[in-house]
Amino acid sequence: MKVKQKSICETCRKQKIPCDGTKPSCSQCRLRDLCCPGYQSDWIFVPHTAQSDRHSGATVVSQSGIVGGRKRIKDPRPNPKYQGARELTVPRVLGLSVSHLMTLIIRSYVPEPELASLDSNSNGANTYSQPRICGCWVEVLPNLIAKGETVALSSAVRAFAVSILSGGPMPIASLASGLEAYSVALRSLQRALRSACQFRDELAAAIMCILLAELLLPTTLNSWAAHLQGFGELMQLSGPELYTSGIGHKLFVGARPSLVILGFLSRKASFLGTDEWRCLPFGLQPPSAMQQLLSEAAVIPSILERLDKASGLPPRDRAIVDRESLHDFVAVLGRLGQWETYLQSADQYPLSWVKADAEEGAISCRWFNNITDANVLTHFWAFKVICLQNIDELAGNHPGMTSSSQFSTSFRERVGLSVMISQSIGYLMQDEMKLFGPSSVIMPLRTAYDTFRAGSSQCKVELRQCNEIISGILERGYHFVPLFFEAFRDAQFCPMSV
Repeated sequence: MKVKQKSICETCRKQKIPCDGTKPSCSQCRLRDLCCPGYQSDWIFVPHTAQSDRHSGATVVSQSGIVGGRKRIKDPRPNPKYQGARELTVPRVLGLSVSHLMTLIIRSYVPEPELASLDSNSNGANTYSQPRICGCWVEVLPNLIAKGETVALSSAVRAFAVSILSGGPMPIASLASGLEAYSVALRSLQRALRSACQFRDELAAAIMCILLAELLLPTTLNSWAAHLQGFGELMQLSGPELYTSGIGHKLFVGARPSLVILGFLSRKASFLGTDEWRCLPFGLQPPSAMQQLLSEAAVIPSILERLDKASGLPPRDRAIVDRESLHDFVAVLGRLGQWETYLQSADQYPLSWVKADAEEGAISCRWFNNITDANVLTHFWAFKVICLQNIDELAGNHPGMTSSSQFSTSFRERVGLSVMISQSIGYLMQDEMKLFGPSSVIMPLRTAYDTFRAGSSQCKVELRQCNEIISGILERGYHFVPLFFEAFRDAQFCPMSV
């Protein structure tokens, strides 16, 4: 008896041609520009009731995000007029309009405490007084969609949304669907860049969506870095004046943290470290505490690149470069100290504190007033650790520059700052922080991890706890975070190739 295959669309079945069964549209229909009818199924979905939810373990995408269970989700539209929304099968979710997928992105990415600000505006587009690192650009998506969809932006939004459903911590769509949407978005973006006369806001937002989609899908870390570098080059060609206000400014302050962090990871100078890019985009709107911090940190990658280039110089020339670099690191450290003094004086309450209810043997948990304070302080501690580490290394190469007692004090300070970073990860990894939380821990956690590894003989407990933190992040399904930790990749903790 020949069994009727359910992975063949009706068009291919009638024409008796091979069908690869990909969703939401098979390859044959796409190549011939036909509307794929999908895959008929005799399965019956029980209407939504409290009783059925209790026994079915259904997965839903609600206004608070994605929660686990079986592959069935609720319409993600948050507007009260959509009360009583129907449950949707995965193929139907992938066929939602761009505006609905944009809503799914916001609900899955923006931290829960910030959603109230979004809901206070009927069109979902509101401004945040304190932009979050790598996060505030998402709020401009409704504005851009309202202006009229472009192929590049709509395909990028779809790719990001599908990557959340297929490559996030609780995948409810096939990985093939996520990779297919990602490939379509790349091709659309490529065509748009070739035909565009200038780098528009829509293209910038499309690239940001693709970058985050790439982190959630099993692509490579190198390709993520290459795309981010290309994004920076396009932004540089546009000039800083384009990002002084409006949507352009929000896209700039949203992309700036990732570009600065890329400079640290690659140890390459960035255009963001120049005076014009540190000042002009904030000529009309004063920078937040995070953006002020990034302005000070943006110059550090240029110092790191200078040291790397000097490695092959004769000893006398190398010593000159080392002395200049040491002076620059000390200057940056001083400005970071001034920034910290101003931050503390502007707030009458403690910015962070250690919770006293930690279990015996477990790492203490550091808490914050809000997500903004957590992002600002963890990155400040990381930047300070990097400065202190390089000062120590330069002092070790040239003993006459600083005293041994200064080195010992600096090492203890670096470990202390790294411990504070480790203590903060629990706050950032709360469920209510959504996808933004894991994406914001990469730079600080890697800095702390490298510090503990460098002082492994004196930091065995701290290194073990840091390993447990990273393993816990991986177990929760955030596979992209361990990609930034070489030891975890080498030990094959992460299933993705790099």
